[in-house]
Amino acid sequence: MKKTTLVPLTKKQSGVTLVELMVAMVIGLLLMAGILRVFSSNQQTYRVTENLSRVQENGRFAVDILNRFVRKAGFKGNIETSPEVGFLGGTHLTFTFSADQVIAGTNSDIYIRYLGGTGTNVTDCIGNVVAAGTEVTNRFYLDTANKELECLSTTNVVPQPLIDNVEDMQILYGMALSNGTGHDLRADCYLPAENAAGASIVTTSTVTDCVSGLNFNQVVSVRINLLLSTPEDNLVSANEKQNYFFDNNPTPVTAPDKRIYKEFSTTIALRNRVL
Repeated sequence: MKKTTLVPLTKKQSGVTLVELMVAMVIGLLLMAGILRVFSSNQQTYRVTENLSRVQENGRFAVDILNRFVRKAGFKGNIETSPEVGFLGGTHLTFTFSADQVIAGTNSDIYIRYLGGTGTNVTDCIGNVVAAGTEVTNRFYLDTANKELECLSTTNVVPQPLIDNVEDMQILYGMALSNGTGHDLRADCYLPAENAAGASIVTTSTVTDCVSGLNFNQVVSVRINLLLSTPEDNLVSANEKQNYFFDNNPTPVTAPDKRIYKEFSTTIALRNRVL
């Protein structure tokens, strides 16, 4: 008699219940929300880091170029290979200089005069080489409409933007009240060129105190404060705005937007005056 082998029937798979499907969907949504949150956080961190790097780069460049050119004020060329020439009075870039005056300006712009010299490779703020014995005046100022630090030169009167996102620039002039010993001068006080009402306090009379005005012929150093902002907005918390200090003001200023603001400050000696 033939033996019959019984083959077990495969059990059919039953579908998931509605509850199981909803639980799986909730878990998937939670995982997706976590991934999106991590991605968004990393993206915001990258934006903040990138914008801060831009501000630092712009600030370092501005401080470097201002130092390089303000230090040139009063340079009269290489006197070993070319005769020393004085500075004549006259109007340069709309500012009227007196004889031998090499620096001028207001609270937000500055004018620098110097000469080219043989073998010195002296340039203007545009980068053009200044010929020996040729006088050049550079002006550094804030273009408030475009928020740019710009320069003009008597060798090229087309404005040249240097850096952008500059919110403010304030300049103080270090004035020596005496002639010192030889050229060993130091600033006795730092003064603006204008008072709080915007009126000029510049004088051509010799100043022997720190309240009678500012004489540019007694200026031996310059202190420049720059306020820069990040290129992009919405970098700080949605419910907070940055409070920052600027220009030695003890009262914090609340930013008008959600950019990050940073101050850069430099004090520059006019070495052709003090050495």
